[in-house]
Amino acid sequence: MKKNKFLSLTIFISIFTISFFHLSCDNSSGPESVVSGIIHNEFHVPLSNVKVSTQGKTVLTSEDGSFNLSGISIPYDLTVSDSAFNLNTDIYKGLSASYLELGFNKYPDINYYAYINAELPVEIFQQDIICKVIFSDKEFTNIYSTLLSPNQNAIIPVPVFNNVINGKVHVLTYKIDSSHRILSYENYGTSPEIVLNRGNVINYIFTNDQLSLNPGEKDVECNIEPNNFSSLNSFYLTFSPKNYLYINSTFSQMTGNNFQVKIPTGIPDAFYSVVNYNVGSTSGNISLVPNTNYIKVNSPCELISPPNNAADVNNSTPFSFSAGEGSGIYEITIFNNVSGANYQIFTTENNFTLNGLEETGNENFSGDNFTWFVSKKGTFSTVNDYAVNKFKIQNPFVSQSQNGFFTFK
Repeated sequence: MKKNKFLSLTIFISIFTISFFHLSCDNSSGPESVVSGIIHNEFHVPLSNVKVSTQGKTVLTSEDGSFNLSGISIPYDLTVSDSAFNLNTDIYKGLSASYLELGFNKYPDINYYAYINAELPVEIFQQDIICKVIFSDKEFTNIYSTLLSPNQNAIIPVPVFNNVINGKVHVLTYKIDSSHRILSYENYGTSPEIVLNRGNVINYIFTNDQLSLNPGEKDVECNIEPNNFSSLNSFYLTFSPKNYLYINSTFSQMTGNNFQVKIPTGIPDAFYSVVNYNVGSTSGNISLVPNTNYIKVNSPCELISPPNNAADVNNSTPFSFSAGEGSGIYEITIFNNVSGANYQIFTTENNFTLNGLEETGNENFSGDNFTWFVSKKGTFSTVNDYAVNKFKIQNPFVSQSQNGFFTFK
């Protein structure tokens, strides 16, 4: 009986030892995961043929901007670059998320677009009238066309994701004063739901009846602190909660740290009134509400090392900068003034070196001079948060340091 107990104990210890050794070996290399996602440009248009690399593995994004990498150890650094020219490179440090939605600075293929040609009745064009024609899918897309006379049609290029997009065309007219501030809203109307396919051109004619609604207006106050910097502010209106700026989207402009904005009332469709503020080197968005809006401007980071115009920088030279104000991550931009290559490093650390940067762009830095600066991007808490939620957050802010210069030895 004692022998059987001893044998059982021996077997148990052997099994435990083998299991423990197996678990230890697995943990030593870190868990592996499939990392997938999609690459968009800043207008949420998917980008094909973008190079995505990590841990010695590289893929190109497909036609819909998607990518997939398997067998990736967590955490990982991800590099995104233009496969054709390698002039733009983004590096994300310390990621652990398995699905990413990343932005990248590249123009999409022209085949991603559909076009709306909207014709408006001449009667709505009174003196000093400005007309905004806006296509929106009420999610990411708010594309504007601005008309000033009845001799124009609104041509709206619409980025089409997944081959088809549904949305409406909204028309809003208003009068402004000599300082480009809104005095009153005059007409509002929408089209029925429109289905757009890539490459299509849709012609739509609005009638007077469709644009017969005369909206009201309400003053909303804004106060910017601190007020020791001059402020240039733009007001715009969007039918999406993702309040990104689009070309020709500005409705009016205001200067100063205390100002009023007229927002429309009585519009039957849900919309968002937004002020984009620029104070010093800090900019951001704030969604307006009828009560007083307070905007706290976050001070930017300050560059610490290397000293400005350093002439002996190499791969091991320490770079550092102050934290700056507000919750956010850092986007470090390094621009090669000789080759034109642009590098962005996304990180939560306020120090780094250039080690490994040359390899990502396939170039030799020796003797080249560079410009660098740091942007704090809020209100993201981690690089993972930015890489997953960049296109979902409302009211982001960006503060940017002054430029620094150095020469690579």
